[in-house]
Amino acid sequence: MQIFVSFEAFDTIIGKEVTRLRQEAGELIQRIMSSGNVTASGIFVDKRGGFFVLEVESAEELMDLLNPTMVDNFHITTHPLMSIEKLGEFFQKWQTS
Repeated sequence: MQIFVSFEAFDTIIGKEVTRLRQEAGELIQRIMSSGNVTASGIFVDKRGGFFVLEVESAEELMDLLNPTMVDNFHITTHPLMSIEKLGEFFQKWQTS
């Protein structure tokens, strides 16, 4: 299953904490990028955050990828993804029901 994950650093992380977060987040991002689960990724240029599109088998696998750094330091939003083609199949199915 593909999951869109957006993340944005907590506003309360300021001063010396920013340096700590950059170090920890950099290590986590490298781990996530080398996991083989990333199908797309990017950084937001207008805020302290970014996104991943991850291919995972379960919620547990997603939790393993994001913890502990991401959960402890970022607002996280996730959305399961489905292709536009698959949506067309659903529309056809519902139309004939």
